[in-house]
Amino acid sequence: MVTRVIIGGTFGFLHKGHRALISKAFAIGDRVYIGLTTDRYIRRKKHSKSLPSYPERRTALESFAKRFGKPFEIKPLNDRFGPSVTGSFDAIVVSNETMPAAMEINEMRRRRGLRPLRIARIGHSLAKDAKPISTLRIINGEIDREGNLLASGNGRKPREVIARLRKMGDVRVLEGMRRFGINASRENALGVRVPQLRRLAGELGKDHCLAVGLWSSGIHEARLLASMVEDPLMIDEAQMDKWARESNSWDVCDQCCGNLFDKTPVAYEKAREWSGKREEFVKRAGFSLMAALAVHDKKADDAKFIRFLGIIRRSSDDRRNFVRKAVNWALRQIGKRNKSLNVSAIKTARAIKKMDSRSARWIASDALRELQSEAVQKRL
Repeated sequence: MVTRVIIGGTFGFLHKGHRALISKAFAIGDRVYIGLTTDRYIRRKKHSKSLPSYPERRTALESFAKRFGKPFEIKPLNDRFGPSVTGSFDAIVVSNETMPAAMEINEMRRRRGLRPLRIARIGHSLAKDAKPISTLRIINGEIDREGNLLASGNGRKPREVIARLRKMGDVRVLEGMRRFGINASRENALGVRVPQLRRLAGELGKDHCLAVGLWSSGIHEARLLASMVEDPLMIDEAQMDKWARESNSWDVCDQCCGNLFDKTPVAYEKAREWSGKREEFVKRAGFSLMAALAVHDKKADDAKFIRFLGIIRRSSDDRRNFVRKAVNWALRQIGKRNKSLNVSAIKTARAIKKMDSRSARWIASDALRELQSEAVQKRL
């Protein structure tokens, strides 16, 4: 007989405690139903604005649940109990905090003439300070998703770092940013130079919770700094997708790719995925990531970049300025990696140049000018 297990929650940041609860559900069940609270339902929570969105939380849940190789479904949860009081389930997995809710569920099932659910309770997942891991502690910057203590490091909260950024701001720098096509206004930017941000990032060190808080502020320089202090081992695909989607300026997009995304285990996969998206800066991120990988991943074999050349060729007719410049950039960086890739990139550029597209012809001509130059050929 198939054992049907139900669990529910917000699953913000999918920390160690969440993963333990989900793992228990798959351990005792043949099929698992996961109720995931909607954004509308969690608005009443004080920290709701700091949580990932429903689509982002769902993506993270799906990625983790697939590991168990068992059937599961994720459905929106718009109230406290969802289908647990009426559905055809055999068991429910809860934490110590949600044990009273499970008791209420069974009481309501009895009143409806339904068989009570078998309750499987898991204990707290403890952080390094022997206190329970919680989403709120993660938001407050006390711990990371694994329960490692962050306060013993720099201990800085996003608002304190943003206050420092405001003091570093310069209106003249802000004006210069706009001249370079950077989406910066007094409403969303401060006018802090990138070298200043890098020095501050070196002082702060890697800090996942700080990075998430800085990004959430929406401030231009705070987002650049977030890309510098985020830990590549802590960021997941949902967060990468979110940051790529929310990048609204070419420099934020490129800094995320060159400071962070190219150091993640899914960098090559994301470069291919994003290059096929319609959104301008998401698509740019795909090609910016290709360029960053060509420069930074010294040990990668040529085959990975040969595959990128085919994608570059197919996307070279995109007329949007920020996309075509990134396509050109990726082509040039791959072609400067070594002699063999230089030959392949020049061949690709010549094929692109024959296309009936002004953007394609510009991409190819500009790339050929550099890739065939004496300086590049001599270096290779």
